[in-house]
Amino acid sequence: MKKPKYTYEEIFQRNIGIFTREEQEKIKNLKVAIAGAGGLGGMAAYTLTRLGVGEIRICDPEDFEVSNLNRQYASNVETVGINKAVAVEKELKKINPEIKTTCWDCGINPENVMEFIEGVDVIIDGIDFYKLEAAITLQDAARKKGIWVMVSQIAGSIASYLYIKPGSPNFGDLFFDEKGLNPEKMLKALFPIMPREATSEILDEIKSGKIVAIPSWAHAPIITTLFLVEDLVSAFVKEERELPVSPKVQYIDIFKKEFVET
Repeated sequence: MKKPKYTYEEIFQRNIGIFTREEQEKIKNLKVAIAGAGGLGGMAAYTLTRLGVGEIRICDPEDFEVSNLNRQYASNVETVGINKAVAVEKELKKINPEIKTTCWDCGINPENVMEFIEGVDVIIDGIDFYKLEAAITLQDAARKKGIWVMVSQIAGSIASYLYIKPGSPNFGDLFFDEKGLNPEKMLKALFPIMPREATSEILDEIKSGKIVAIPSWAHAPIITTLFLVEDLVSAFVKEERELPVSPKVQYIDIFKKEFVET
């Protein structure tokens, strides 16, 4: 049976009224690069696609695991063992078959970063906390190209946002000292209030450079992503307000329903 073909206007008709037709055209012309296709990156790609963004580039070196099923978009029993970026891209096409997507089943590195960000309007950095080298590679390349990077991290019930305007401090500027990377400094900057799920044992392991899984659940990436995308829309589509710029950090305490800017 042949699948029906719907126009862009038909798919996104209910957006009009929230957005003007001119703003919807801006959304259609947006090009967004998303580094990471897990809890934050996958949900960001999904939300932006539902808004009608015309081009999304997404990359992730990891495959879905069983432990991802409780929270990550595109993870299900059929995609366990499938690369996250590949699985997410497939789902985006089911929402808007005409969206332009490019998928990398690898992480950000010096060899691919310029191709990944070339010509995009904004970058979402959803790279895992412990993959600092990839994050700095991405942020340094964005600085050279004059592109905003919207960074978000989730740890249990706390989500943080760091928006890097071209020329403002990035991870390399903020979290290194004369001895190199300072994990404790990074933790305090991105998570001014530590989540209750992060026990002292977990924090000690993180500070020592170990890869640690903090408990997480379904609605944390959803809530985190919605605020991130709302900021993106406000700044790059509606142009209603200026984003707080690095080194300022915003964070949400999901349990307390508190939103704070440091």
